[in-house]
Amino acid sequence: MTARTARRRSVVLASVVLLGLPACGGGSSAEPTTSSGAGSALLRAATRAGAASDAVSFQQRTISAGRAEEVFARRGDDSLVATEYDDGGRNEVRRVDGTVYVRSDLRLTAGGPAPWIRIDAGVDADRWIDLLGDDLLAPTPGEVSGLLAAGVDRVTAVRRAGAGARTLIVRPVAVADGERPTSIRIRRTRPAFVGRVAGLFVDGERVARRTYAAVRWGDRAAAITVPAGTVAIDGVRDPQVLALPAAVRRAPAALPAGWGLRAAVGITPSQGDGTCQQALTLYAPAGRPLADGYLAVYLKAAGCPTPAGAGSAPFTAGANAGWIGQDAGSTVGGLTVDGVSVRFRTSLPERDLASVLATWTPLPA
Repeated sequence: MTARTARRRSVVLASVVLLGLPACGGGSSAEPTTSSGAGSALLRAATRAGAASDAVSFQQRTISAGRAEEVFARRGDDSLVATEYDDGGRNEVRRVDGTVYVRSDLRLTAGGPAPWIRIDAGVDADRWIDLLGDDLLAPTPGEVSGLLAAGVDRVTAVRRAGAGARTLIVRPVAVADGERPTSIRIRRTRPAFVGRVAGLFVDGERVARRTYAAVRWGDRAAAITVPAGTVAIDGVRDPQVLALPAAVRRAPAALPAGWGLRAAVGITPSQGDGTCQQALTLYAPAGRPLADGYLAVYLKAAGCPTPAGAGSAPFTAGANAGWIGQDAGSTVGGLTVDGVSVRFRTSLPERDLASVLATWTPLPA
């Protein structure tokens, strides 16, 4: 998993099979401790079995101050990641036959259903997903096997977990930042992971508990299908964006010639920066891929911070003051516009931004 993935969230558990296992605290079903060598051999066999498949699906749940649940599925190059946040929002990204489908649901009562946005292969799908806030591509079966087996110093015990499975009690590799597994559940009759329990550590202190469950390989993995009722990226108007306060729904009035609004999508607090709901508005040349130029504007209500990035410098656009900097080859920055927090990421040079972002107008309905 990426560092960004670890920061933001994790998986829908239809049934949290790991939270109540005897492995986490003993119980009448526990067997006498067996040799660590036998447990290590079982762990190696499960790693090989999982990595051999072309398809995998699993559920992940992270509990800290908040909660995030995800479902991941991967079949070849096709991918699905669906995330539920404790603020009530939901985000889902599917990639099927090279086409990406995105739905960001803020769960606003007045907002109406969120649309599925179709991002065709020629519209720079990777850039669009990055602008939404996450690199949402499910890991391959081999990566999942490595993830579930990672962080183990040695297997200290094997306990019966029922249904032909065994739970390996493990001694984790100490980490200052990352996951320390406590137990890994494996089906013995056909070595394959069933799940894993781990703690998440930051600066040497545990900040969250994570479980992995419903790990399925091959034909048993979740299917990845094209969602019904998709709309093209051009001209998308998310009804949930229209339900946000009017002060947030605004657009720069001096776009470059030939540029227009390509999409408006709602972003939940957890999907974004963890503070407030946002509207992501995307501007680009009409009928051209994002690689030819884009301006992404993230709008948040008054009182929601847009802190300056590392290495930034002061920046003004008309009467609007803020900061500007560089990140991953793009120009980034933030402004306060009539009390509304504005963050931007763009391919436009800094010399053009002062005029583009100086005046604002209501976002088209």
